[in-house]
Amino acid sequence: MRDSKVAKVGASALAAAAASLTFAAPAQAAYPTSNYQVAAPSVYGDYAGGTITWFNRSVGLQGYVVTSKFIEEVWVDHTTVYFEVYDGNGVKMNSTTRTASGQDNSAQLSYNFSIGDPNGLKAVARVRITVCAIGTDGLQDCSDPTNYSRVYA
Repeated sequence: MRDSKVAKVGASALAAAAASLTFAAPAQAAYPTSNYQVAAPSVYGDYAGGTITWFNRSVGLQGYVVTSKFIEEVWVDHTTVYFEVYDGNGVKMNSTTRTASGQDNSAQLSYNFSIGDPNGLKAVARVRITVCAIGTDGLQDCSDPTNYSRVYA
């Protein structure tokens, strides 16, 4: 009877030890990312920069837009970054903007958002970014649109 009691205690201890082991969950694959920096053509430093995270059917955009004080002797009223997303067939899916106001002072606006259609049938294949510095006189000084494409492994 004593052997049976020792066996039960030993089995209980073994079960408790097994239950207390922690197993690491399998690591999830990280989503691919692309860094970007797009500047308005002015020499005063109006630009947007950050990271694009390529999710399954949308992208995450995290970064900042910076506005300066002058464009060729004109005060900068604000700087706007335009984001447009396209599917693999070149069809525009969505667009949005972020604006930093900097009249009489330099300014920076941080952002972190997603764009695309996470419940849709098509993935975002390309992000087009344009940065425009807009003077107090209403004139725009815009970059050429810069395209960033999803890289498939």
